[in-house]
Amino acid sequence: MKKTIAQPEYRVEAVDKALAILSAFTVAEPRLTQRQLADRTGLNQPTIYRTAGSLVRAGFLVRGEDGRFRLGSMLLKLGAVYEAAFDLGELIKPALARIVAETGETANFYVREGNERVCLFRHDGPDVWHTVRVGTRLPLDKGSPGRVILAFEGEPGEPYETIRANGVFHTPGDRDPLGAGASSPVFGADGKVVGALTVLGFRPRVEHKVHTVFTEVVMRYAEYLTRQLGGIWPFPELSAKAGE
Repeated sequence: MKKTIAQPEYRVEAVDKALAILSAFTVAEPRLTQRQLADRTGLNQPTIYRTAGSLVRAGFLVRGEDGRFRLGSMLLKLGAVYEAAFDLGELIKPALARIVAETGETANFYVREGNERVCLFRHDGPDVWHTVRVGTRLPLDKGSPGRVILAFEGEPGEPYETIRANGVFHTPGDRDPLGAGASSPVFGADGKVVGALTVLGFRPRVEHKVHTVFTEVVMRYAEYLTRQLGGIWPFPELSAKAGE
């Protein structure tokens, strides 16, 4: 079994302050004054002035002629390095394994391809009863994963309005009369849905757990994956222990 790498617990105050400044910028507010940075970070203006100066010199910030700051090109370079090294499977597969460990049922991750959903990753539970494998293509409008993807791509009407409100969808027999599961969306840094995380079991065995255990687990890990991808989770926070 692959060991979890222990995360260091020590902190460097100057680094924390620099990261707080960089994290203050958003798509809605990509340019901020020194005072705005102080308001958003809780740091005083002299600290902002000194720390931002170091970030400007290193290329992480740029200060315009109007005095406002914006993110610098060094972050674009680091983003390109991140994309080159990033493997979605390295993030999704361990989460699926943890879901199986917690629920005892199979976990999948689906993405949209054209007018279908594709099983991109899967981790089998101890009692596999259905034949969906990695690469299997299924309808978008049948089953909880496809409906979740459609909901967060803006599909109008029901059940999509309810899915957008709740962040989860349950499927007792929606596509397969013998299946029951729950799915929740995973969002990327651009705010768009990346795919749907699903836990699914044999309906007679698991139907009583779909609205409780399955819902809590799948939403907790969907939030965790969303945050790992740089996205914003728009529902109640659940994921404090998902990545442990």
